[in-house]
Amino acid sequence: MEDTLLAPFIFWAIYIGSNLTTLLLLWITIKHPDAGRAMLSFFFAACCLINISKAMEMSWLYAKGAEIITLPYHFFLGKALGDLSKPILWITAGCQGLASIALTRKGLIFVLGCWCGMILLIALFPLGLRAAFPASAFAALALYYLQKSPSHTVLTGKTR
Repeated sequence: MEDTLLAPFIFWAIYIGSNLTTLLLLWITIKHPDAGRAMLSFFFAACCLINISKAMEMSWLYAKGAEIITLPYHFFLGKALGDLSKPILWITAGCQGLASIALTRKGLIFVLGCWCGMILLIALFPLGLRAAFPASAFAALALYYLQKSPSHTVLTGKTR
């Protein structure tokens, strides 16, 4: 009985915490791009590790969660791909890891890493509340602001 009463509270606490964290991340990225860059790199590295652990232990969770999300994702995750959720998690984790590494580089690799991260975050939009929407939009905006400023596309903060 206690679990059913506590579950909505935990969901909303995580939901609000995620959105407040990404709003703070967006603000830090705009005001202090170097700190925002480091935080976004850490964010993608953490997401990579979480998806690797899910792929190894709980890949069924994505198919089960597909029952309550938007129709195209329900079909995509639950029916069309079936047992392919584990490789998809591995690919997603790999892309997140590459985005994390690219955010520590400079020049074109950095800009491509920002765009890769934005695409990954935008792909979460249809998941809605299950993906703490609009947190993914705030993080995508942070990446957009970060890659938009040419003075922040090199590690030293100087352009040539």
